[in-house]
Amino acid sequence: MGNTVKTAISLQKPVFRRVDRLAREMKTSRSRVINDAIDQFVRRRDDEEITRKLNEVYSDPPDEEEKAFLAYAAEG
Repeated sequence: MGNTVKTAISLQKPVFRRVDRLAREMKTSRSRVINDAIDQFVRRRDDEEITRKLNEVYSDPPDEEEKAFLAYAAEG
């Protein structure tokens, strides 16, 4: 994990045990398991935000210029 920062977090015991078990199964550290889980969570949130913004952009009806382009494109 090249560029790392140490931090202290509190986990519920059942979560800690699951992370610990998973780290042993994967033959890696708990830190790596937690880092990967957080990274995946943050990436998913970023993707959801991008999707929300795209949906917002495309949710408005086409203006006159867009209607003209769509009509022209439909003609072939």
